[in-house]
Amino acid sequence: MGWASAADVLAVTGSSATTTALAMADSVITVYADRSIDASAGISTRDLNWLKQATAWQARYVQASPGYGQQVAVQQVSQDGVSITYDKEWELNLAPMAARALKNLSWKRDRTSLTPRVNVPLGAAVTAFLTDAGDQYSDWRSPDDPGED
Repeated sequence: MGWASAADVLAVTGSSATTTALAMADSVITVYADRSIDASAGISTRDLNWLKQATAWQARYVQASPGYGQQVAVQQVSQDGVSITYDKEWELNLAPMAARALKNLSWKRDRTSLTPRVNVPLGAAVTAFLTDAGDQYSDWRSPDDPGED
C-alpha cells in the first residue's frame, strides 16, 4: 500500500499509471515528505490527502518522463572555463503539482505548527527536525536567518 492507488491517479490527474510508475512516485514522495506509510498513524486526514495528490501527480510525471532518474539538474554551463551551476535537485525530481502539494503538508508549512508524532527509535539522532535548515534544497528560511546574500 502506498500514498495513492492507481484509481487515485486516474481520478486526480485524468491519466492512468503503471504499477512501476506508481511505485516510483510513492518512493519519491515518501523521501520528500519525510514520512513513510509505516509511520502514518498520526498523520491527519488533510495531510494524507495532500500526500495522495502529490503521489498521483508524481506518478503521471514519472510515466511521462523518459529517462526519469537519470537526469541532472543544471542551471548554467560554461564551456572553456568549465563552470557548471547545479540547480535544485527537487525541481528535477518532483512534478510541479507534486511539489506544490507537498508544500501544503502541515510539517512543511508554518514552523509554529505542531509536527505529527513519529515513532523514532530510542537514541536516534534527530537534527533540525522542526526546520528545513538542514535541507539544502529548501527555499524556506527563518525570519531571523539573513540567508546567503
